[in-house]
Amino acid sequence: MTTIKDVAKKAGVSPSTVSRVIKGNQRISEATISKVKKVMEELNYFPNTAARTLITNQTYKIGLVLKGSEEPVRLNPFYINVLLGISEECNQHGYGTQTTVSNNMDDLKEEVFKMIKQRMVDAFILLYSKNDDPIKQMLMEENMPFIVIGKPTSDSDYKFTHIDNNNVLASENLTQHVINQDVDEILFITEKGNFEVSKDRVKGFEKIVSQHNINYQIIETNSERESILSFLQGQQARLKDPNIKQAIISLDAMLHLAILSVLYELNIEIPNDILTATFNDSYLTEIASPPQTCIDIKPRLLGQQAGNAILKILNKREQNVIELVIIDTELVIRKSTQR
Repeated sequence: MTTIKDVAKKAGVSPSTVSRVIKGNQRISEATISKVKKVMEELNYFPNTAARTLITNQTYKIGLVLKGSEEPVRLNPFYINVLLGISEECNQHGYGTQTTVSNNMDDLKEEVFKMIKQRMVDAFILLYSKNDDPIKQMLMEENMPFIVIGKPTSDSDYKFTHIDNNNVLASENLTQHVINQDVDEILFITEKGNFEVSKDRVKGFEKIVSQHNINYQIIETNSERESILSFLQGQQARLKDPNIKQAIISLDAMLHLAILSVLYELNIEIPNDILTATFNDSYLTEIASPPQTCIDIKPRLLGQQAGNAILKILNKREQNVIELVIIDTELVIRKSTQR
């Protein structure tokens, strides 16, 4: 059986260097990392994770915390691509991931607490940002390394790394594009909940519409199709009125999918009767009929940057590796806003 010494000998480095490469130590040069990994592949060498855990007292796993376990959350392309990006970055440095979800915050907190006490992971990435978050508070009390995908919500949050988009600016850009299509009225449909991403997108929307002589409504929904159907049925005559040029902007692609389904049922045509746009470019927006204008928030890159940031903290073994990383967004214009 191939050992770490065999790898070191063939690569021309010390066993400790091979060990540091396996651990993902970022102080090793890229050339050395590439050489060692190539030899590991040639010799078909796989590190013994159990032995490594016993020796280092580390699990080499990162806990990933989602905001809910409902099917729309789990199937949301945003989370799928963020998780992919995190896994790609962690796997390159010898770390795995463990995801935890729950239907409510109390159960989620209990699950995270169990992961801490049973030493199931070395650190956490929160895939949401929420004011007065009990999980974030618990991680601080337990002195557990973590970062957040989202924006800081208080002064104390600036003690920790956050990976985010500028959602206010992204919403401004999307709203301005829709207004430029000569609309009279815009509905902004968002989800209930105290999440920062929702607040920022509403904030950007309100800033732009307030600068124009345009009617608008902000609608909060629980994202269930039935509630969306109920609301839009009440608006059906207005939505079909040829004298009112209307548009709908939705918070994200999964909510948008439900809206498109309801509009189809109500025989409201896009873009002839109404323009539609949303956030997060994915296969859902690309293959919709018609293809949907959206903001590409680059979730895979968000995930990769999050994985890189948490590994920096773990490799330096200190929490004062503090960053606020902003990932640029891009407006993708498609037929849904082109009359």
